[in-house]
Amino acid sequence: MTTPISRRQKIITEFFSVFTKLTKLYGHRTNLGSNVFEWKSTPFQETDLPGISIRDTGEEVVVRGLQHVYTMSLELEARVSASTSTAMAREVIADIMTVIGQNCTLDGLIVNITPVSNSLLDFEQANKKFGTISMEFTVQYITDKFKPYC
Repeated sequence: MTTPISRRQKIITEFFSVFTKLTKLYGHRTNLGSNVFEWKSTPFQETDLPGISIRDTGEEVVVRGLQHVYTMSLELEARVSASTSTAMAREVIADIMTVIGQNCTLDGLIVNITPVSNSLLDFEQANKKFGTISMEFTVQYITDKFKPYC
């Protein structure tokens, strides 16, 4: 018998798959999708660039009749090399927004995704300069009450 997978894990797995398509091969401006991580716990290295880490940091649940309505917080952290211009970093944001817009229900797994914020940051890491693009979204999905595997 197959072990069921929770709706939340299915959503993260699907986002992971969607972000792997953030490449020039799929018509985007960067190859950010060549290095996709879930909850990357080690510092980005040059071999990880460009890259993106996906984190589901929490969720609120509201009971609506016989359903649970979840609003999950999703954080994306994209890293690019120091040679990436801020103009290109803005294009990375546009690429991320485009790929999310093209997959806004993840084939019915979610009912809504809303951008919350994004920012561009530069910093030093072990004598190497990286650019960071941070983005936050809320993701809404619904399950039957106390049935996270549906």
